[in-house]
Amino acid sequence: MNESAVEENSPFPGKEGLVKGVIEKHQKFLNEYNAEYSKLENEVKKLEDTISNSKKKREEEKNRLEVLKEKKQQLYHQANNLLGEMFTACPEKLDNRIMHSTNDDIEELKRTRQLENEEKTIQDVLEKIDELENDNTREYTSQIKARIQEASNASSEIESLKRSMENEENLDQIHKELGEKKPRHNWLERRIKSHKEALEYWKNQKEAIAGDVA
Repeated sequence: MNESAVEENSPFPGKEGLVKGVIEKHQKFLNEYNAEYSKLENEVKKLEDTISNSKKKREEEKNRLEVLKEKKQQLYHQANNLLGEMFTACPEKLDNRIMHSTNDDIEELKRTRQLENEEKTIQDVLEKIDELENDNTREYTSQIKARIQEASNASSEIESLKRSMENEENLDQIHKELGEKKPRHNWLERRIKSHKEALEYWKNQKEAIAGDVA
């Protein structure tokens, strides 16, 4: 079929009609691709945000975990130092056997990793501190008990954080879903850009033709 036959069958005869047909073709593709891209863009962004927020939360939890572990060790260390200061200040008012046993328990607390064992040892320490408490030692024993209790609270938060981290959403499926959507998303992005550029070119051509006719 020759060019004149194409123009004769076209609803827009002549060169201007052909250009108008090309413009409509690109606009049609743009409308279809934009509709699909808009939906896919929301889905991709949601998946990317989920991954990003999960990583951020995980990093914050890891940092908090390290802070709590360090805090717990410092508190047990402070409790031990206070125990030593108390013994130095009032040796005649204290039971040596209980003192040494309490010191050993606090040293054990520094090494304990199981919350259940730690809670039992903490209870033992607090009971022994109560036995060591009197009018002369109360200034020290109250501070020791406060440090031990604060360390116990830190341990409970550590265990809670660990459980939370274990139960966090598995990102493997989200990564897989994103990997399935991203190629189409990127392809649509490129096609939309291409059709926009083509549309702009042919619109300029149409204006040039209209100027020539005028």
